[in-house]
Amino acid sequence: MDLARSGTVELVTRPHPLLWDDLARTGVLSAEELEETKRVLGETPHAALDDGRDYRPGLVSCDFAVMDYTSIVYEYLPTGKPLVYCRKESTLINPRLMEACYTVHRPEELQATLELLLAGVDPMKEKRKKILDTLDFYPSGKTNGQAIADYLAEHL
Repeated sequence: MDLARSGTVELVTRPHPLLWDDLARTGVLSAEELEETKRVLGETPHAALDDGRDYRPGLVSCDFAVMDYTSIVYEYLPTGKPLVYCRKESTLINPRLMEACYTVHRPEELQATLELLLAGVDPMKEKRKKILDTLDFYPSGKTNGQAIADYLAEHL
C-alpha cells in the first residue's frame, strides 16, 4: 500500500516477544493496563497488533518501519525502504548502518520524520541506496553462500 496516496495510514504494531512479560515483571504496566493497551491497539481503526510468530510478511509488505535497537534492523535494511530508528544511548547497531536510517532522539523528531514519509517524501533514498550497495560487497567475487559452501567442501 502506498501510504502517501491512500489517505489511510495502516499501522501495525509488532512488539518484541518479551515486551508484555517485561512490562508486567517490571511493574511498568499492571495486568489491567496491559490488557487495555492490547485492546486499544486491536480496536484502533486502520491499525493492528501483530503478535504472530512469523514477522516476515509484515516486514516485506510495509512501506517503512519504525524500530529501536532491539528490533530487526539488520533484516529490514536490505528491503531498501525507509527505516526510522529510535536511537538509544546503548545502541548495538553498527554506525555504518545507522547512516542509512532516519535517526530520531525525541518525539518531535519522530513526528516530523513520519510526516515526511507519510507525504511520500524520502530525502534519504539515494544515500540509503549508496550505503546499502556498499554492504553487498563480496571480496572473493562470490556470494556469501557460495563462499561458505566452497569452504566447507574444501575443509571437511
